[in-house]
Amino acid sequence: MEAWLFLGYKLMYFCYIDESGDSSTLVEQDNNSNPFFILVALIIHQEYLIPITLDFIKFKKIYYPNLSPKNISDIDLNSKLEKPFLEGILAEIKGSDIRSHFRTGSTNAKKTDIGFLNQCLNLLKKYDVKLLGSTLVKQFNRKN
Repeated sequence: MEAWLFLGYKLMYFCYIDESGDSSTLVEQDNNSNPFFILVALIIHQEYLIPITLDFIKFKKIYYPNLSPKNISDIDLNSKLEKPFLEGILAEIKGSDIRSHFRTGSTNAKKTDIGFLNQCLNLLKKYDVKLLGSTLVKQFNRKN
């Protein structure tokens, strides 16, 4: 029997791919341009997709209770996969905001971000998520 076949059912993995930055030329005078292009993939087994989603929304509610578009603190953690709970997915945490907090934020903002990132890493480990990535470090005034 092949590894992907179990009692007649095919095991499935989901792959989420995201990027940060772009491959444009880095210009020395432009301090706002991102000096990196990062491509990352998360590979999640199908049996962990719902639990990891529920845990992720729970951590977003704990660490960032005032996220929009819906105030995430109003979400009932016991409602499971009903619409109000899943609206917590729409409340986005931007990496640029976290980086900004590390540079100029208050001590509490930094602690919040570190706690949230720690919980995210714990989720990856708990649900055996595979993380693949590549980084392009741009050079000044040179097409990549």
